[in-house]
Amino acid sequence: MNKKQRNLVFKTIFVVFLFFGSSLFLVGCSWMLPISSPESELVIPETTKILDSETLASLAKVDPDGTLFFFTTDRPSSPTECR
Repeated sequence: MNKKQRNLVFKTIFVVFLFFGSSLFLVGCSWMLPISSPESELVIPETTKILDSETLASLAKVDPDGTLFFFTTDRPSSPTECR
């Protein structure tokens, strides 16, 4: 094998490793790229009943995290938690 052939083999091996290395790098770093997905709009029908009047009357408070507290009929002074 003469010098030109050896250089060609080394260049070919270098290009192959460069290609595979770049591919592995891109696959490994793909978690950093945001995945764009179409935003779907949440639609709540107008007929949705959240609380009936009886449940609404027994509602004591709503925490910022969405926890609902209701007054029980046994002891109206102590609200009970309901998720």
